[in-house]
Amino acid sequence: MDIDSKAKIMSKTSSKKLTADALTAYNDLYLKKGDYDGLILTTDGKSISLESKVQSNVKSIEALLGDATRFVILEVKGKLVIILWKPETSKPMEVMKYNSVRGALEQELGNLKAFTCTNKEELASVLG
Repeated sequence: MDIDSKAKIMSKTSSKKLTADALTAYNDLYLKKGDYDGLILTTDGKSISLESKVQSNVKSIEALLGDATRFVILEVKGKLVIILWKPETSKPMEVMKYNSVRGALEQELGNLKAFTCTNKEELASVLG
């Protein structure tokens, strides 16, 4: 299936977890339509929302993520990946919210390779 076909399918199917703005941003990222190469997503444990669109250099990602648990979708070595940013200072209830929707997010976005990072060194390693 070519890129355009996959994007059309994703836009026509209703997402069970991703909000409309998050799905649109992902499709644009997948098709390289935007001036960004990453997304930061948040969740309330039920749906996943777009927080921001970013450039994927380590310093900008670290600055935006801070001490909050978040999903990050980035292009790494030509492929999109999902990163669960789960700093060591994360509260257990916050981590549980993200873990509860992680599988659905991975499935909805076509089983992208997924990583969990708990510190800046791990994030830098993933971003290469």
